[in-house]
Amino acid sequence: MYTIGHTTGYWHTAAGAKKLSFEFDVDGVRCYNSSGNHHLFELHRRYFVRFDSTNAQNSELLKYPAVPDTLVHIPAGGWTSLPVQH
Repeated sequence: MYTIGHTTGYWHTAAGAKKLSFEFDVDGVRCYNSSGNHHLFELHRRYFVRFDSTNAQNSELLKYPAVPDTLVHIPAGGWTSLPVQH
């Protein structure tokens, strides 16, 4: 499944690794996750998120394709495939 999330900040693990936090909504529930690929993403930007329909916490931020500014309606449960050409 796919939805749109946005990046919210950077943080460091106890071992010193830099992570990027992101959040997204699925069926009215706010989900939070992070990515170790912080260098690929900009802060406070929208990106597609791929998530497991049975466990939305199992998710990943996608660098490509870019989320168009014209895409404003996001179904509560997400999309079964990306809503743009890739």
